[in-house]
Amino acid sequence: MLSSILDRDFRRIVIDRIVTVDSNNIPTLHTNPDDILKIAPTQFKALTHPRQHHFDSLTPEWASIYSPLLHVNDNIYQSLMDPPTFGEWNEALNKCSLNTAPGISGITYLLIKKLHPTVHELLRSFAGKLYSTALIPTEWKTSQIFPIPKPTDWEFNLEKMRPIILLECLRNSQFVLSTQGLLVYA
Repeated sequence: MLSSILDRDFRRIVIDRIVTVDSNNIPTLHTNPDDILKIAPTQFKALTHPRQHHFDSLTPEWASIYSPLLHVNDNIYQSLMDPPTFGEWNEALNKCSLNTAPGISGITYLLIKKLHPTVHELLRSFAGKLYSTALIPTEWKTSQIFPIPKPTDWEFNLEKMRPIILLECLRNSQFVLSTQGLLVYA
């Protein structure tokens, strides 16, 4: 309704057909739902591969930037794996944006903020366990990709849209442990 009143063009992408281009630059339209389910994930290959950082072949200028800082006191790492304090947990929650899109569960930061203090204590303890054991649930390593249309028509070609990834609020990098009372954001 707001888009209509403000005379805005509401655009969304429905992936019921996909155009692929082969090595000879010949486009092919796919409309079979089974074909679409097989082809769509291959369109986002760049999002699934680990980054190739090549730290071993840095130029001298970048090597000096990535070299360890000598003025950092080693003691700051002593409490790195301790669970966050309740104050640090609240500070992290207060810094979270209330205007972010929730993941598939529909749980937003606003809902998390309104939880009972006992639940916050459980979540805080759980976060501490995750970081100290480095055991991350497999389901947290997957995400949802939503296609967002660019200003031009996407012509059923997934390369002509931009993907965004929605993460569940509780597994987002906003919830990070503290070092020496400072919140570290990943």
